[in-house]
Amino acid sequence: MPEGILVVHVASPQGQPIPGVQLSTKGEDSTGSPTDVAGKTRIKLAPQTRPGNWVSLQVVGTLDGKNLIILSPWDARAQVPPFENEEENYVTVVLCKPADRAPLEYPELFAAKINAASAAKSGTERITERERRSALIQLSREYRLEPEEIDQAIHAWRKEAKAPFEKGLAALYARDLTEASQQLSKSLGERELGESQPKVLEAAFFLGQSLCEEGRYRESADAFRKAATLREDDPVILNALGLSLGQAGRYAEAEPHCKRTLEIREQALGPEHPDVATSLNSLAELYREQGKYMEAELLHKRSLEIREKVLGPEHPDVAIICQNMAALYRQTGKEDEAKRLEARAKKIRSNQ
Repeated sequence: MPEGILVVHVASPQGQPIPGVQLSTKGEDSTGSPTDVAGKTRIKLAPQTRPGNWVSLQVVGTLDGKNLIILSPWDARAQVPPFENEEENYVTVVLCKPADRAPLEYPELFAAKINAASAAKSGTERITERERRSALIQLSREYRLEPEEIDQAIHAWRKEAKAPFEKGLAALYARDLTEASQQLSKSLGERELGESQPKVLEAAFFLGQSLCEEGRYRESADAFRKAATLREDDPVILNALGLSLGQAGRYAEAEPHCKRTLEIREQALGPEHPDVATSLNSLAELYREQGKYMEAELLHKRSLEIREKVLGPEHPDVAIICQNMAALYRQTGKEDEAKRLEARAKKIRSNQ
């Protein structure tokens, strides 16, 4: 395989090759030629991309104009294989059509997507049942399936799951956190003995999420740290690691991860993206916990401005920032400001 080329095999959920699909790598803006009759295409990678690095894939078009969605990998991320042997070193991407019912036969992928979307974003932005439901609804809209269909498929799959990772992933979806942590810990131990890096990484990531939601922050940080070593500079993992360390009171360790997350997102997404606002909020809350009130206030204000501009003044995420700023102002004796922001947050939530 020529150096700097990613070979991708594109298939349907039934395993049939899909010709005429164009894929690109996000960030590098490199687009492959349409897939051939065998569903194969080659994407030229950026010069700095090496085997073992991770790339994000997206569908940019099809020759017949049909809309196709990435089903697998569940997070649309692929680890670049060695460049030596094209017959053995390639990645497989599974695509489906909106409203196609075949994806319901792969509930583990939906469980992974919803769990990841439902992960805590900062120390105070705890995910409620309403927000978990929102993640399910958003996914159902993308695939044009009913939320109840996806939910029922995942719960049915949980009853049949046998492998520790499957049991843990399903338990995390069902909010059975004790069971999830036990099974995912077992899965991580097994996968570290011989599975590929992507398999180890996903077990470590979801174990970290489950432990974090249990409030076992030190253990959660250890799991996220392991995931971070396998996928460097991933803002989702770094944010989760910083969150767990901050919740554990290890502020000096948490701060570099939160800052790096913000830097990566600003460079990749621009200064006014909602994910940037989330990173600003995470760092602001970390500063507030340390008594760095001036720094925290500046970051919270910037986060609020982004969310109001991009999401609208009545968005639930705006209420989160208002509540966080209210807590900051109470700590600094600004009672009037705190009451005003608390009232605004309450009004936004009451209208949801």
